[in-house]
Amino acid sequence: MTNVTELEFEQRADRLRLARRLSGITLNDIPDTFGISKHTYYAWELGRNPIKDKIAKRIVTMLKEAKVFCTVEWLLSGKGISPRPIEEIESVIDSSVDSIVNNDLKHLQKEVGVMTEVRTFQKANKDADIRLVSDDAMLPFYAPGDYVGGIRKSGNDLSEAALNNNCIVETEDGATYVRRVTKGRKNGTFNLSCINPTTKLPEYTIFSVNLKSAAPILWHRKLPA
Repeated sequence: MTNVTELEFEQRADRLRLARRLSGITLNDIPDTFGISKHTYYAWELGRNPIKDKIAKRIVTMLKEAKVFCTVEWLLSGKGISPRPIEEIESVIDSSVDSIVNNDLKHLQKEVGVMTEVRTFQKANKDADIRLVSDDAMLPFYAPGDYVGGIRKSGNDLSEAALNNNCIVETEDGATYVRRVTKGRKNGTFNLSCINPTTKLPEYTIFSVNLKSAAPILWHRKLPA
């Protein structure tokens, strides 16, 4: 069994304090929320009562009741996914956190990392458009499961921004594609083409399409395997 230093116990206490503050729970709320005395809990946060494996598991369960996702690994070592609101985690996995098993945590950490980048891009760009690639049309550049993003252009800015670029496009009838955009046969229309010569899609090019908006792709993230 690995010996834990006094400094490591102090760091565990600091991480617990961070997780508790994320939940919005005050020390006075502890008895009603966690069912323990605030003095017992405070001893953990101050490092007076060292946080070991058994206590860490108990704390993780209590934080879950407070709608905060936290792992034993992070609490004990600082490694892995950091505490986050449960609703944020569930929005990433599109399922309940109850469905997560230990083998999923490494992959979940990568997914959350990508989603954090997605939200950062959206906040930094007013007209951001981010999509999950759903087909093989744009291989080898963009694979199914990749995220792509750009700044949405419409009206007079659309044509200049979109022509001869890989774009996220929305057609006037509401369909969305990730395609190479070229000039259409009819005035004011565009052709939407695959760049993968062996695509499984039935239409390599959709001709003479009216577009509502186009976002030239300038942001791309692959979800790590």
